[in-house]
Amino acid sequence: MTVEGLWIKYGTEAPWYVTYCVYSYLALLSATFVANLPFLIIEVFFKNHPYIVSRQINPKKSMPTEKYWKIFKGFMRGLLTHSVGSSVFAGLLFRWRGCSIGPLPSILEVVVSIFCFMLIEDTLFYWIHRLLHWSEFLYKHVHIHHHEELQNTVSVGHQYFHAIELSLGAGLPFIAGPLLLKSHMVTFFIWTFVMMIESSIAHCGYDFPFLNFIQDARVHAYHHSHYMDNYGSYFNLWDKLLGTNKNFKQYEQRRLAKQK
Repeated sequence: MTVEGLWIKYGTEAPWYVTYCVYSYLALLSATFVANLPFLIIEVFFKNHPYIVSRQINPKKSMPTEKYWKIFKGFMRGLLTHSVGSSVFAGLLFRWRGCSIGPLPSILEVVVSIFCFMLIEDTLFYWIHRLLHWSEFLYKHVHIHHHEELQNTVSVGHQYFHAIELSLGAGLPFIAGPLLLKSHMVTFFIWTFVMMIESSIAHCGYDFPFLNFIQDARVHAYHHSHYMDNYGSYFNLWDKLLGTNKNFKQYEQRRLAKQK
């Protein structure tokens, strides 16, 4: 049976709640594990390997093992509880918007759609993220949950949020693009993998040059260690336009000058 035939049988012809809700959660679950497994293996088995140590962004602030597992437990708890409800709710929104579950989209449609998703996500994430820092109330009661444990970033920290921020600060920018464009559900499932991979790399705490084409981990690591600048995600478009990356740029210039 072809890929198209498998999708028609198990996607188009499946009960709507399976295709929209159950598959959304399974995509999130599998994408999260795929994105984080390499970094989990590094943290457990290779953390002290000379090459890994040399790629640490903040070697003087290396996270203690006990703290890492605390964050990992919070990450798993959110993934197995809150994310279930969020996926069901997102699935209901996709069905309400009429997101397609028909014949598979073309590769070009998937690529163009995901690029649009990135632009939409980057914009919404930037402004919500800035609000969480600008508002003393929101920072103290919501966003601090993400920051207080992650002065030094680790990949599993990318889903270590207060429930409100997980829904609105991370979840809303994530599903906004597919909802606005009424995208095919398979495109959304692929987008889920793209999103989880980008987010885990941004929080991984290691500067692996071969991953910089996806995301430069130094950008978000600076935000966590200095509590300022770099509020965006994929392109940091708004940071560049509004100058909310100037301190980071100066910091990087000083760092690179010391290496010469």
